[in-house]
Amino acid sequence: MDILELLEEFGAKLPKENQEAFLKRFRKSYKHENEVNALKKKLQTAQQALENGEGETLAQLQQELLRLEQENGALYAQKEQLARDYALGQALKDAQVRSPKAVMALLDISLIRLEEGKLTGLDEQLKRIKEECPYLFEAPDGQYPQFCTMSQSASASMADMAARRAMGL
Repeated sequence: MDILELLEEFGAKLPKENQEAFLKRFRKSYKHENEVNALKKKLQTAQQALENGEGETLAQLQQELLRLEQENGALYAQKEQLARDYALGQALKDAQVRSPKAVMALLDISLIRLEEGKLTGLDEQLKRIKEECPYLFEAPDGQYPQFCTMSQSASASMADMAARRAMGL
């Protein structure tokens, strides 16, 4: 049964020109009985689920939040370590290190920090390593260590022995 028919049954008849406006306003303001019953059923189901402990409780949500915060902290630490390692690799390259792996083994990484895009604690360690193991770094200004072959050292030692014999030593 339509609302207009119901109004007529109770003796209230709307003129034709007002019926369309009335129906629009009525449909906007009021819900059909089936819609109201469906909403009531949803509400009852939700209330029963809360009473029975179904669904996620506040404690479960707090526990999930804590887990996600820990995971986020671990990912942040990993990102920081990757950024530090990249900056360290670039710094070793700039310091003209011949073997970055060898120098990394000699560094105390826990003392090196990446702060505002700059490494702190590296320069002192590189200076110490350069003094102790200069062969791990490129030679400055074209200075290279001098090596001799076996034949050169043997001929030099033979000439040295001949000179010693001549002197009686």
